[in-house]
Amino acid sequence: MEPRGKLELFLPKVGVLLTVVEGHLSQAMAKRWVEVISPSFERGLTFDTFHDWEAMTGYDSAARQELTSWVAASFRNVHSARFLAKDRLVRMGVSAASAIVSLAGVKLESFAERAPFEAELGNYV
Repeated sequence: MEPRGKLELFLPKVGVLLTVVEGHLSQAMAKRWVEVISPSFERGLTFDTFHDWEAMTGYDSAARQELTSWVAASFRNVHSARFLAKDRLVRMGVSAASAIVSLAGVKLESFAERAPFEAELGNYV
């Protein structure tokens, strides 16, 4: 948690990662995220990821770049990534990241409404 935002990571089931961001996602938060999950990637674990960013209001450009580069480099460990985002800037960032990581074979899906996002998450947990 930081003064402008909060990031939480959950592993509700083997092979499923859920992130929740409220407020602003800083580069320091992104770096911590990478530090926490990288050991699992190094052990060869793979994940379907869900990102509840409905309450995210913005992000550091460096945070988006850090996470996008990390996922592109770790494409073998990420089956899928689904995002719930309402903020226009956040949705644009997800779209930009999607274009990059799709080249590595990672499919990103974006939701603007909670119900379909939660229904998809329910298929995995």
